[in-house]
Amino acid sequence: VSFLSEVVSSELAKHTLLSDVVFILPNNRSGIFLKKELKQQLKDATIYPKIVSIEQFVEDLSRLRLIDHTSLLFEFYKVHKTLYTQDAERFDSFIRWASWLLRDFNEIDCNLVEANEIFSYLSDLKRIDAQFDADEVKQAVSANYLSFIQKFKLYYTNLTKTLSDQGMGYQGMLFKEAGNNITSYLQNRPATKHVLVGFNALNRAEVKIFNALLTNPGNEIYWDYDAYYFKNNNGIGLFINKYLKEWPYFK
Repeated sequence: VSFLSEVVSSELAKHTLLSDVVFILPNNRSGIFLKKELKQQLKDATIYPKIVSIEQFVEDLSRLRLIDHTSLLFEFYKVHKTLYTQDAERFDSFIRWASWLLRDFNEIDCNLVEANEIFSYLSDLKRIDAQFDADEVKQAVSANYLSFIQKFKLYYTNLTKTLSDQGMGYQGMLFKEAGNNITSYLQNRPATKHVLVGFNALNRAEVKIFNALLTNPGNEIYWDYDAYYFKNNNGIGLFINKYLKEWPYFK
């Protein structure tokens, strides 16, 4: 018996009607297989539950539209030119470092890190390094890099505001905003049951959203784990054991 077959059997035993159930899965592909399993097990005509990927759920919850990477680079370049009108780089030079900085912004937001604190920390760290470097060439390089790091906060603040004003965001922004909106979402849907299926390692925004969902009676989570992972606190087992230990739902 497959994991999804067990999930469907368990849910059908608990709910005579699935129209008020939302299944949230890691991706669209797993949602297709879940729907296939529902077709096989449902015996009577019924309204299907809502089946969404975590990305779809987060996008709806955030009330922002996910921007594609190319458009994001152009929006970032507009911000760059606005901030540094006199010495703005050419676009082909800009994208060499813009992509990795955007990845950092994404990780910061997905993991609910306080952006201002981490940028200040990076600046302080580089400033200390420069003070203890006796080599003049290295000092000059460090000074240039420090000047670059000090722009991060300005880039981050202006880019996120520009995107938000247009109702758009990169993935990390969507996750962060979804975490901010989860409480009001649940208050407006007291009768809706949410079933989380097949997740593994989660970012901090997902942990926040999942914990909020699981405070509501009737909401559930299913993990696809072999007993081996519970006994071995490494790799994937590290995450599941951490969740079992820390989440109020499991207590």
